[in-house]
Amino acid sequence: MVKMGYVWDRTTEFLGEHGGTILPLALLAIFVPSLISAVVTPLQEEATGVNQLLYALISLGAAVLSLWGQLAVTAVAIDPAAARAAPRVASARLLPAIGVYLIVMLIALAGLLPIVALVGAANIDVVAMRAGQMPTITPATGGAIALYALVYLVALLFLVARLLPVSAVIVSERRGIGAIGTAFRLTRGLTWRLFGTLLLYGVVTLVVTMAVTGVFGGLLGVFLGNTGPLGVTSLVTAVASAVVSTALTVVALVFAAKLYVALQRGRGEPELPLP
Repeated sequence: MVKMGYVWDRTTEFLGEHGGTILPLALLAIFVPSLISAVVTPLQEEATGVNQLLYALISLGAAVLSLWGQLAVTAVAIDPAAARAAPRVASARLLPAIGVYLIVMLIALAGLLPIVALVGAANIDVVAMRAGQMPTITPATGGAIALYALVYLVALLFLVARLLPVSAVIVSERRGIGAIGTAFRLTRGLTWRLFGTLLLYGVVTLVVTMAVTGVFGGLLGVFLGNTGPLGVTSLVTAVASAVVSTALTVVALVFAAKLYVALQRGRGEPELPLP
């Protein structure tokens, strides 16, 4: 049985020895897309017509570049000796990865259908909610929505836990949709341990992100004022948030890759070198 402590040790060891190797990839393909997304999102919310479509396309391009960067970092984490081949491997596995994550996203969205049905049955005005108006909800409906949302969140965490090594499978074993089944097979018997790890990671991410956003956004807002999405306060906060997001993402990617390698060894499966 693979222990999470062992995987974490391999993760910190890799980051200490090969941090400089993955830094250019992380800056170009994770930090930059994250910064673009942080800047574009508020602009997109205020835009209309063609501009809104343009911002949506920019966000989509940033998301694709980020996925490419995540695949490249995963490739390096699996086989540091093949670091030069990582960009080529990421390019070759990008389309299969997009297909796999679209399927997972559709599954996750399907799980939200009961909430949509409850909201529709209660005649809740979603547009008014987005405008800040609190709708009138009966206790029974509110309780049902809250209960299902909690169950959905737990189920989603379990799904993410079982699919934690899926990117490593896509990269190393050159699989497409079959990577989902392989990830489930590799993580069998580790669900609760991975669930706890993800829960802890989520709490740390939330706390750190809120702290950084509060420090930069709050303090700069006091001294410089709020000058809109493209003001100094917003831009500095976006940069700080992107730095934190990039660091946390790299740690998560390396951990998932080292988990995959450990699971292969633990189950007696041969390690597949990158092409």
